[in-house]
Order: sequence, then structure tokens, then C-alpha cells
Amino acid sequence: MTARIIRAHPRLSILAGVLLVVLIAIGGYAYTLLEAAGELPWQVQPTRIADSIVPFQGLFESTATATATEVSTPVP
Repeated sequence: MTARIIRAHPRLSILAGVLLVVLIAIGGYAYTLLEAAGELPWQVQPTRIADSIVPFQGLFESTATATATEVSTPVP
């Protein structure tokens, strides 16, 4: 029955094709945005870090016991 309707109304088949292409384009764009944001259901969320991290702390120090104030204090 559906094939008979499509053959009888070629404009309907063109409209259905255009609608299908538009829906695929919108779905692909939404998928791209969700993938970039890491919001897809099967993407693993990153592990949260409980402690605050001081960037570059102890990078140029020879001992691991340096504190943040020692590293950030300027030399007079």
C-alpha cells in the first residue's frame, strides 16, 4: 500500500527524502556536539581529583618536601 501511494504521488516521495536528509543532518550535528562535550551515555566520566593541585609545584626543586610558599616566594 505504501509503495502504491509513493508511486502515485512523486512529490510525497521527494518530501519524505528531503525530510529524511534534514533529520540525519540534525542528528549528526547533535551527535558531534554531544561527543565533543563528553555527554554521550557510553563515554566514561573522568575521575575527580579530591585534593587541590598546585601547578608546577616542586618542578625545579631537588627535594620533594618543598611547600607552595617556598616555591612561590620571590628571591630578594
